[in-house]
Amino acid sequence: MGFEGVLIATNPCGDGRSAGAGKGEVEGLVALVMGDIHSAPPVVRIHSQCLTGDVFGSLRCDCRLQLELAMRRIAKEGAGILLYEQQEGRGIGLMAKLKAYELQDQGMDTVESQRRVGICRRLPRV
Repeated sequence: MGFEGVLIATNPCGDGRSAGAGKGEVEGLVALVMGDIHSAPPVVRIHSQCLTGDVFGSLRCDCRLQLELAMRRIAKEGAGILLYEQQEGRGIGLMAKLKAYELQDQGMDTVESQRRVGICRRLPRV
């Protein structure tokens, strides 16, 4: 995959702040683009960052496998876009995810452990 840096203004109203990630700001996603994405509809994968799966190969999720499969598919097609979102575990955060894992190690099921750490507040009780 190639890399092309494109800065999209985070402040389209122009109040004098600089565009892009500055001190104290975090970039929300990285787009990895391969090949000619304009001649035909490209393969697109939106992937939420998963430190435990993507980097450490955790067996509690299939995130790394999904990421690898997407990159292989894009490479096979010769063109595509991988959007890598910086939102650990679909936005729950690394520490909350690790706390939920600890509760699961103590015998709690996934949904209840996530409720306990405040992740799944909207899920109905079963």
